[in-house]
Amino acid sequence: MPAIQLARLKIQAVRLANDFSQPDAFISKLDDILDFYADRTHRPGQSGTPHPLLAAYNVPAPVLRQLLLELAPLVKNNPQAGLFLADELWKRGNLECRLISASLLGLAPRESAEEVISKVQVWLQTETEQRLIEALLRQGLGSIRQDVPAKYLALLETWLASPDLSQQEFGLLGMLPLLQDDSFTNLPILFRLLTPYIRIAHNHLRPALLSVLDALVMRSPQETAYLLRQNLSTPDNPDTTWIIRKMLRRFPPEVQDSLRTAIKSS
Repeated sequence: MPAIQLARLKIQAVRLANDFSQPDAFISKLDDILDFYADRTHRPGQSGTPHPLLAAYNVPAPVLRQLLLELAPLVKNNPQAGLFLADELWKRGNLECRLISASLLGLAPRESAEEVISKVQVWLQTETEQRLIEALLRQGLGSIRQDVPAKYLALLETWLASPDLSQQEFGLLGMLPLLQDDSFTNLPILFRLLTPYIRIAHNHLRPALLSVLDALVMRSPQETAYLLRQNLSTPDNPDTTWIIRKMLRRFPPEVQDSLRTAIKSS
């Protein structure tokens, strides 16, 4: 992998952007860029992330960021071309192409919200690469989360109401970008959505649920502890004690004491 020279990368990105409305030419140039910056010495686990299930060039993140920087204004000005290009990139079945595709969805204006949501829902149905699932939820739905938050929350509720565990997992994971955004303050709606899972946590959903609760503790340990204690005192809560024990060390010491007392009293 050659060293990244910003001036050269900017020129490559501009030339790539020139073919924004011509997907075949765009993808051909993109393949050349990705191949140029490919890290052929990369080995699974070196970066602490699992080996991708899809073919990957393992290009450095700054390369993708620069390409998207050039593409952003083009998608804003011509969202339909951007969405079409996203479709074509997703078909490539390559990790980097799909990461760019997810980011293109997130650059589309709010007028394209329904089309973006539709694509995300379809792509998530067959996606098994965790990094792409997270990219679709975080980057792909980014503009919707910012510009039309009611639609975003409605989508989470739809997923959480589904009998399908994978859909429920998307609903839980979709809370993470909200909790990591300081401008989002409507924690009570997340408390409401989380309540059934705090009482009964299916094994498949536990990793996602604990990640959400961890983010909640970071935002508001007192309110999160209150939520857990509240569910501990209700009937039909076979998993609440287990969840509290798993989360206990995430809380400040004084809050840990209150949770231990609540467990003993339950």
